[in-house]
Amino acid sequence: MKIFNHNIIAALSLCLCIIACTDKEIERTLEIAGENKSELQKVLDYYKDGDKEKYEAAKFLVRNMAGHYTKYSPAIDSFALRINLADTIIADTLYSWWKVVQKYDKPKNLWDAKTLKANYIIDNIEQSFISWRTSRWYNEIDFDTFCRYVLPYRLREEPLAAVGWRDSLHSRYYHLVDSAKNLNEAYTIIYKHILKEMPIKPIGHFPYLLNPIDAGKVLRGKCLNQCVYMASVMRTLGIPAVVDGVSRWANYSKTGHSWVALIKKDGTYTVALDDSVARKMNPVDATVFPLKKSVEKDFPIDLSFMKKAVKIWRSEYAVNNENTYNDSNAVSSVFKSFTNRFFKDVSDEYGIVTDIEVSSDSPSEYCYLCTFTTGGDWQPIFYAKKRWWKYVFKNVADSVVYLPMVYDKERVLQPIGNPFIVTENGRREIVANLEERQSMEINRKYPFAKTMVKTWIDLKGSHFEGSNDVNFHNADTIYKLLRTPIYGSTFNLSDNKKYRYIKFVSNPKRRSPIMEMEFYDDGKLLRGKPFANGALMPENCFDGDTYNTMKNIERGYSVGCDFGKPVAVDKIILYLRNDGNYVVPGDEYELSYYDKGRWVYTRACKSKGHKLVYKNVPSGALYVLRNRTKGSEERIFTYENGKQVWW
Repeated sequence: MKIFNHNIIAALSLCLCIIACTDKEIERTLEIAGENKSELQKVLDYYKDGDKEKYEAAKFLVRNMAGHYTKYSPAIDSFALRINLADTIIADTLYSWWKVVQKYDKPKNLWDAKTLKANYIIDNIEQSFISWRTSRWYNEIDFDTFCRYVLPYRLREEPLAAVGWRDSLHSRYYHLVDSAKNLNEAYTIIYKHILKEMPIKPIGHFPYLLNPIDAGKVLRGKCLNQCVYMASVMRTLGIPAVVDGVSRWANYSKTGHSWVALIKKDGTYTVALDDSVARKMNPVDATVFPLKKSVEKDFPIDLSFMKKAVKIWRSEYAVNNENTYNDSNAVSSVFKSFTNRFFKDVSDEYGIVTDIEVSSDSPSEYCYLCTFTTGGDWQPIFYAKKRWWKYVFKNVADSVVYLPMVYDKERVLQPIGNPFIVTENGRREIVANLEERQSMEINRKYPFAKTMVKTWIDLKGSHFEGSNDVNFHNADTIYKLLRTPIYGSTFNLSDNKKYRYIKFVSNPKRRSPIMEMEFYDDGKLLRGKPFANGALMPENCFDGDTYNTMKNIERGYSVGCDFGKPVAVDKIILYLRNDGNYVVPGDEYELSYYDKGRWVYTRACKSKGHKLVYKNVPSGALYVLRNRTKGSEERIFTYENGKQVWW
């Protein structure tokens, strides 16, 4: 009998030990909660002797609650209140509202564990279970997926809406998926609906997220605003949704991107481009620049450039216990970015599976793959811990220029190798050849995004007219745009007839602008008095600035010059809408090349035209062209076969 009792005690002790080990994070959260501990305990006690799944869900929420918070300030609260009380929302109003209150914006973190009340958490659990268990796709979602991607009451650090927000969004959107046959279809319907309903437009200068109810009233916001709202709506409908994203593009922009993915038992699903259904292993969202209208097959500009993502990170409610990063030498911003407990690396879910090995005798425990930051310098984008004098970077992208770097004791990044590219053909180091020199002709400092071409295509069907009558009676058509023009298009005229008035006449169905227009005779730039019909401020097309244009442009507008007397014109040059990254006459530029761990700068010079010619430059290097006069969108490139190749 004593042995039996001893066995019972031993078994009970073991069970208690397992429970204690399993729920140590719950105890940690309760300890952090301080005076709010009783509220969290109420939730656990409420479900303890009831529905087992709901009890496990309650434990999941509490277990992972520590570290979650809302950004709060009186300014944020006041701005949200104005939105809540407003009958209508317009862009200018949003700007003015935030301008008035932003001086009170001194944000602090309101920690969930210290502030959430039991009734809020219980309502969230009840509503999420109703959405899940009553959905047509209930059997497609296992309990673990439900807990991770349906149950949580927040996506990021957005303010939390009042009790009942789930029911409100469910009522608003359920009719859209009422007849959906499965989870994929329901996700796709909501994804496409909100993509149209909530365009990516700024909420004034408001820099924070809104709660789902306020966001649903404004129906605009930056990329992350849209994603948080979309995923919140999906979760209220029992759709396991998550926000995935790129912290920073490897070869474009200064920012990253976010999108909403569907999580199922067998992996991650997204909708790409014009897909009608969600698929696995889709291309990373927004890497391709859309262009619905086509250009000629022999269009002279390469339109193949795509954005590259090195890593895809998932924002989760659950703590990522696999993250063991701990480089004490890293600067605080880098350390913070790699120690976020709620970010999970899901690159392999998007087909990013290249492994890169860097051998080094560096004593540093951590090494970083760095990419060039637009307008800046090298910055860590992923890390690896040393194993047997090697650093192995798992699941990173190919066709990206990397530089392996480590932090020294002064917390300064130092290279431990040359820049390199990994492609399907192997690994290629980029090393400046100081012996073999070359001449380089450059007209841009940043990759060309083909979205610009849309406005160029719209100029097809336009033409130039010449006349000696101010009203253009019996005018002559001196040139027709039958092909898609490009920035800096030159039109040579064979007719020697003289005209006092010459104008550009837009396609009657379009109002795509021109930025600058130049008339020449035998190499001499002609000057005249600007005029326009269907647009204001025609002088902007003749001021030498290729980045501004006229105002209030209408379809079929025209703009031209009165030369004061009939003149011969043998050449016209048009400069079209652009991103400001072409070489601009009069601006000061500096070309640099990377060699032996540093950027070597050439002499700065002012541009005399729309291209720069550099002579006696080391070949085979990595280059960057900086505009010292204005702008900061500048990226690295190699120079291959007489052309810039962007990275």
